[in-house]
Amino acid sequence: MMAIFGSGMHCLGTNAYWFSISWARILPDGMLGSVNPRGIIFYNKFIDHLLSKGIEPFVTLHHNDLPQVLEQGDGGWLSPLLREEFAHFASICFERKRLTT
Repeated sequence: MMAIFGSGMHCLGTNAYWFSISWARILPDGMLGSVNPRGIIFYNKFIDHLLSKGIEPFVTLHHNDLPQVLEQGDGGWLSPLLREEFAHFASICFERKRLTT
């Protein structure tokens, strides 16, 4: 799937692609839980494939996607703790990718 997607974009002359990283895919249980290695592998492969085709990835860290445990248990964005949760998620993403929106 990724090969077809990236190759198709490359053939169209696309040199950049915007997408969001699912917070729930990386940290399904928020800061208290562990990082989902399958989520990291998925995005690493996706980013590597885009780069191999000369396509610059631009990443959004939050696109109305909050792990359910944070939405229900902590009150979502109304919780004062969510700032720390988001910073933790962002730090994991910044280990791999430098450009974000």
